[in-house]
Amino acid sequence: MPTHLYVSTDELKTYLGISGSGEDTRLAMLNKAATQMLNNLLSVSELSTHLVEDEVHDAVGKQLFALGDLHVRSIAEIMNDTTEYTQTDAYDIDNYLLKLENIVSGGLRKLLISYVAGWYPAGWTTITVTDYSAIVVGKKIAITPSGGSATNFTAGTDFSAATSNAVTATNIAAAINASTVAYAYVVGAVVTVIDLTAQRQNTAITYDGSGLTLGAATLNGAVDFPEPLRMAVCELVGGMRAKAKANGVRRYTIGSKTVEFATEQSFESFKASTNGYLRATVKAI
Repeated sequence: MPTHLYVSTDELKTYLGISGSGEDTRLAMLNKAATQMLNNLLSVSELSTHLVEDEVHDAVGKQLFALGDLHVRSIAEIMNDTTEYTQTDAYDIDNYLLKLENIVSGGLRKLLISYVAGWYPAGWTTITVTDYSAIVVGKKIAITPSGGSATNFTAGTDFSAATSNAVTATNIAAAINASTVAYAYVVGAVVTVIDLTAQRQNTAITYDGSGLTLGAATLNGAVDFPEPLRMAVCELVGGMRAKAKANGVRRYTIGSKTVEFATEQSFESFKASTNGYLRATVKAI
């Protein structure tokens, strides 16, 4: 998965009071580092919306599971050994906690849980494969940022129309993820495509054939990334920038993780931004 940024360089410049483009390259580097640091501090793989596949959980007599990533949106599949777990009611999900309707039994009592988690830091849309057999070699999916050039994904070259809608969707997502324009994940025959530029919602997407249905002509799905977490990235970048300019940086600890800030006031501001997203101790039931 690419590093999906939550804050743009322009936003960092506004926060830090920087004008001009002299620090753009450096801020881009710090932005990537701060993004990974925030992910690590919150003990997640990614905060942008993504698919987690086959996360392993001990399921002996349990109903409550603490999933690995925050803000779980939906459950894609739960496998109990080689048998798919299903239930009558909708899944009971509270942030990263999943409570099943039934106590898990049988098999090896190890669950493999696949789920979608995270927030949208940029615009997004979907590509649904409706008829893989209708996708003609040479037809193109094009993703074009405003003011930029198109990145084309061509059937028969960049992806293949395989033996089913779901496999074809997986091939399309793999092609998109090999580029630097967007990130994609698949559930069933639906590809969700998310812009890789934070806050951008005007990137166009087109398809010139049949067999695929676009959710929109633009990656303009709602951005819902928490503002406190975006502020936390800005504060981390500010701390790293201050460290490079002065020796007065101090180390502070959140749980088992260490982070550096120029002042205690900056650290307290960072704590306030992240407190609502730290994990609580969960007792399994």
